[in-house]
Amino acid sequence: MKLSSYLLPTGIIPRLAAGDKRAAIEELLELLVRSGAISNRETALADILAREAKMSTGMEQGLAIPHAKSHAVRKLTVALGISPQGIEFQSLDGSPAQVIFLVLSEVGSRGPHIECLAEIARVYSAHGTREALIEARNVSEVLEVLAGNRHYARSRS
Repeated sequence: MKLSSYLLPTGIIPRLAAGDKRAAIEELLELLVRSGAISNRETALADILAREAKMSTGMEQGLAIPHAKSHAVRKLTVALGISPQGIEFQSLDGSPAQVIFLVLSEVGSRGPHIECLAEIARVYSAHGTREALIEARNVSEVLEVLAGNRHYARSRS
């Protein structure tokens, strides 16, 4: 699975305006609504927040992956937002989330949803990816980082 096949340029915010978890989720969800990937914003938001209430999707090292299965989507869809200052996400390691992937997939779909979460973890764990994403100034640079074609500036010296 290639993350780029589910994450379109219109689904990326290089600098999130949100200052808290819910606002970040809503900001990313709005991208997916505008793209036509989500048929019902309220249903999708309720599904994400219900999943988040069970257990926070804040991971470690500045990564959060709020995700849910929803009747509001027809296929797996992903949005990405970056917050250099970080957003409190009740992460496993207590650090604020700086890179937030929002993942929604259709109810009843198991394989692609899990594969997408694994692909995000794989891409994010590559040396320098987190730093390069935070450093990215625009959508093109974010896509270059995710494709493995752009690296963290300090790692190049």
